[in-house]
Amino acid sequence: MSKRNENRLGYKDSKVGWIPEEWECVRLEDVADVRFSNVDKKSHKGEQAVRLCNYTDVYYNAHISDAISFMSATAMPREIERYSLQKGDVLITKDSETADDIAVPALVDRDFAELLKKGLMQQLLSGRMRFPEFGKPVEKRGELPEGWEERPIGSIAHVSFSGVDKKTHTDEIPVRLCNYMDVYANDYITVDLNFMPATASASEIERFLLRQGDVMITKDSETPDDIGIPAVVTEKLENVVCGYHLALIRPNSVEVNPVFLSKELGSARSRKHFTTHANGATRFGLTTSAVMKTTVHLPTTDEQKRIAGTLSTCDREIELLKKKQEKLLEQKKGLMQKLLTGEIRVEI
Repeated sequence: MSKRNENRLGYKDSKVGWIPEEWECVRLEDVADVRFSNVDKKSHKGEQAVRLCNYTDVYYNAHISDAISFMSATAMPREIERYSLQKGDVLITKDSETADDIAVPALVDRDFAELLKKGLMQQLLSGRMRFPEFGKPVEKRGELPEGWEERPIGSIAHVSFSGVDKKTHTDEIPVRLCNYMDVYANDYITVDLNFMPATASASEIERFLLRQGDVMITKDSETPDDIGIPAVVTEKLENVVCGYHLALIRPNSVEVNPVFLSKELGSARSRKHFTTHANGATRFGLTTSAVMKTTVHLPTTDEQKRIAGTLSTCDREIELLKKKQEKLLEQKKGLMQKLLTGEIRVEI
């Protein structure tokens, strides 16, 4: 324990030495989530390819960024979920031949989660990576994993095209409208979204009133690349109907996990199908038949739930990182304004 600042005015004695009186001495586990990684440098069949931040990366760098040439390795889905690096994480060396090389720190400078989700989604939805309890992963692209089925959407869900527009008609019933941009801009449809007011007939409300577990995709667009963008309703909504230019896909809950289906419809394979089957020249659109004939790969419901949970966790972490970035940008904007107007001045 250090005796530096011993008996100095404004300081107090603590377990770690003399510290300022307003400081606290707390356990690391009380202010941070501490995890010990066991991801090794080896590559194993059935695991996902990753970039590994290893001991020497931390030992020789105070900051972890893309400037480092990370080595190639593999990891299991649960390891990726637990040990993927995020901006603000602190890494320390925990083992060494000498005590002086223990607890050397490095700060993670950037977010690596956008890259993580894309690779993880591709691997999990193709069966090239699987949780061990569900079976072996496939090695060849396009091969269907053991226990999986290839099914057309029409056999596992009810598909309908909404005709509810944004207009308000005096002879119709007031509703809230989930429109094209609500689906296009959000992976998840929740009560927090600001749905626009509109009206609909009683028959339209009966057919298109949204339920928890519904999946919607964009069915019309000016470019084929914007066709088939999915979103899933994850919360109970009040008086919200599916709007125009959207396809409402209501899955059979016994066979299909809604979040999994939404992710499957957002996969590269499904995106390619939607793009090639969109009709039009200056405006593109899908037919009901094209949507119903779209094939999806279905694991068992337990494996679907596990995959959906893993990808949802990635989405939540990415959303938190985005919000954190937005706050930092706002702080920067305010600080710049004060610095550049002379409201705050820097001493030289």
